[in-house]
Amino acid sequence: MDRRDEALAAEVDIALRRPRSAGELTDALQRITGDTARLATLAEELPSLGTLGSSVPDAVPVVARCRRPTAAGMR
Repeated sequence: MDRRDEALAAEVDIALRRPRSAGELTDALQRITGDTARLATLAEELPSLGTLGSSVPDAVPVVARCRRPTAAGMR
């Protein structure tokens, strides 16, 4: 986990520690949604950023795909 993942996990953990009003939960979910969007954007941009400083001729961006855990992969 990196710092952003840890911050996102901490936000969820804090939101679940005690009973919260609907408004507090909505605020927490909105922050989590924003953080998730920023992480997704970063994950999409990283492969392209890697080619910017490349000395390899004709370097092309690589499309990153997120892997979701499967039942077989969780064993």
